[in-house]
Amino acid sequence: MQTKKINLLEKRTFSDELTVTFQFIKQEFKSLIKAFSAIVLPLIFVELFLQSFLLRDILGGAARNAFADGGSGWTTMLVNYLLAIFVFAWLQLFVLSYLRLYTDKYLQQEEIKISFLELLKVMGRNSGLFFVLGIVYLFYVVMGCVIFILPGIYISVIFIFSSCFLIIRDRKLFSAFASSADLCRGQWWNTFGYILLCSLIVSMLGYVFNLPYLGIFLEAYLTGNQPGLFELTLVNSVGTIGRYLMNIVFIVGIGVRFFSRLERKEHRTLLDKIGQIGTEERTESGEDGV
Repeated sequence: MQTKKINLLEKRTFSDELTVTFQFIKQEFKSLIKAFSAIVLPLIFVELFLQSFLLRDILGGAARNAFADGGSGWTTMLVNYLLAIFVFAWLQLFVLSYLRLYTDKYLQQEEIKISFLELLKVMGRNSGLFFVLGIVYLFYVVMGCVIFILPGIYISVIFIFSSCFLIIRDRKLFSAFASSADLCRGQWWNTFGYILLCSLIVSMLGYVFNLPYLGIFLEAYLTGNQPGLFELTLVNSVGTIGRYLMNIVFIVGIGVRFFSRLERKEHRTLLDKIGQIGTEERTESGEDGV
């Protein structure tokens, strides 16, 4: 018997949103991991490759020279930092595109089987505007933090759903920002608490992937032997891949919150609307046949 799929388009309480997040991850785990491995993992390997140069400088005792007087170490670090931002944005685009396809198929009562090509098509169609939105979002947040830290935090929360509106609801750039702010109106503290709790849960789960780091540095402390490049690269790979996997949970959590707040604002789900239309059509057909 086929397991009943989760309807994301429902109003939910704070705790239910968190519960459904993990239920959805469990339900779609195999499909998400397969798509993640094909679409996101190759970019993570590129990031890990560049990180290996930084580790090599540090292990080779060249860190002081590499970072002194604007040395190459700063350039390597900057490139790694920018690439990490890009990979996270790509991951976010991937997860939101998955949620878009999932909800579309659910509403159309199709078999929910999402292919790589379908995902790449949605991602490609929205990638340009999505990255522009990301740059504008970062600009708003950074400027808010420059003025004072609290405005930056406030802006980051009210615009948290802008990418959801862009990918899932096909809104344009500034319309996505305006819709996100409208969705958070009167719910800022609640949304902030939800984001904070999601972040804490994901961070605690992510520590599992950082245990190899703890082990290797504890060994170095006890024995006095410096860890080798291969060992550091291996534990760094485990930690980095694990961090991105945990970020999938966080992004899905934001998506679940988005659907819940949207349905609460619209007062009824799109699925209910489609069901009502179908009921009305059947009723009219029955009356015509009398």
